[in-house]
Amino acid sequence: MGSLPRQIRRWESASCRQWRQPIRNEAARLAFRHPTFGSPTDSTKAGSEMSESVRSTPVNKKLDERMKERAISELLRAKSLEVAARKLGISSKTLSRWLDDADFLNAYQDAKRELLRVGVAGLTRRVSLAAETLGEIARHKGRPYQAARAHAASAIIRIALDADVLDNLETRIRRLETQRTDD
Repeated sequence: MGSLPRQIRRWESASCRQWRQPIRNEAARLAFRHPTFGSPTDSTKAGSEMSESVRSTPVNKKLDERMKERAISELLRAKSLEVAARKLGISSKTLSRWLDDADFLNAYQDAKRELLRVGVAGLTRRVSLAAETLGEIARHKGRPYQAARAHAASAIIRIALDADVLDNLETRIRRLETQRTDD
């Protein structure tokens, strides 16, 4: 027990301070070696060439793509950009920078559209149930929560009709665009 404070003092001595400093260079961080096996100055000699080669490896690109896929998923679930960044373990500035990237933004918008289509398709499948609910409400007066049920049923029918109109417009626009490119 008496030697513990001496070891701590020895670790904090000037000769060991260099190992406690945060490593800011990416190449040095990835190639960092323990003092016993090599010095960090040996691993930083490659400098920026090593950093570039590390960034361009397929493994890092795959990890980056997976992280961006997780970011899209989290952006669709989270209430705000800050909450999504916190859950991902990245800064909100990084997430904002990714949203400025055209490819990431297109992938995010496509995922958001697909999520919306799935939700509307689920509501569209319930249109017949909504119509039956409205018919039941019209026949039986005085049941509990009729106003809420009527409002929900009419909202389902309205959303399904709007989705149908948008789908028809999208189909017509695509036909016109293909006709224009054929001419």
